[in-house]
Amino acid sequence: MTLEPITSFKLIGSGDDYYDSVIDQISQSQSEILMESYIFENDEVGKRILDALAGAVKRNVSTRLMIDGIGSYVDASVIRDFCNTHGIQFRVYRP
Repeated sequence: MTLEPITSFKLIGSGDDYYDSVIDQISQSQSEILMESYIFENDEVGKRILDALAGAVKRNVSTRLMIDGIGSYVDASVIRDFCNTHGIQFRVYRP
């Protein structure tokens, strides 16, 4: 794989714009998604991201999610169950 130089960037002004951008990138992915998050909650935004990842799996995109065992402690088991149900490869860093 050859890495292309970065020739442009997009400035994101708010959290909502950031999450919309993440979901858009997931939706456009064609071969592989490797996502890591320190804090991942099973809230409205987290559910939107999980749904987008599940959609990627349906498109045969290799999809992996790793969350932190401390920062995501509260919802880790719910997120794990969702990932297992939808074919998302899932790991907890320092469970």
